[in-house]
Amino acid sequence: MLSDLGLPGAFRRVPGYGLVLVDQSPALVIDPVWDKATIARAGAMFRDEELRSLCSGVADPQSHEQVTRQTLTGMVTPACPHAIRDQVLAWRLRVDGCYAAALLYNHAQQDWRRQIAHITLPTLVVAGRASIVPWTGAQWIADSIPGAHLEIFEAGEGGSHFLALENPGKFHRLLADFIS
Repeated sequence: MLSDLGLPGAFRRVPGYGLVLVDQSPALVIDPVWDKATIARAGAMFRDEELRSLCSGVADPQSHEQVTRQTLTGMVTPACPHAIRDQVLAWRLRVDGCYAAALLYNHAQQDWRRQIAHITLPTLVVAGRASIVPWTGAQWIADSIPGAHLEIFEAGEGGSHFLALENPGKFHRLLADFIS
């Protein structure tokens, strides 16, 4: 419950406030007892052993750059300009592999489904159809928050995990419309 998080009322409707969720699943790690429909609703993408292997590769100084490059390939569309890829890679390589692995592991282990059900703020949920993060999780989030608006960027319009970088015009228009 929210009170267990020390956030009583944190997700109540507050005039002038809203929430924007960009290309995020409510639960990234697949519970072994889940069926395919539950996995899709959660937008889960990792089995625990896959997550551990990825994090080990990111943390290892010998493989950090190679694993980071390979992971980045799945986080952009094939049409993503090389300048954007290079910039994102440079940003990602500035973070020490051990810290990046710990952050990824911790983030992926969270299951936010119970908390999402308590959100009442006006919410914009944005996802990329071609993202490494399954868009089905964003659909579930939008369906679970009363009045939430879902916008899915298609592959041809930069619908990757980095959709805000690949199609900043559309992303900024969505934000401007949402906050106005």
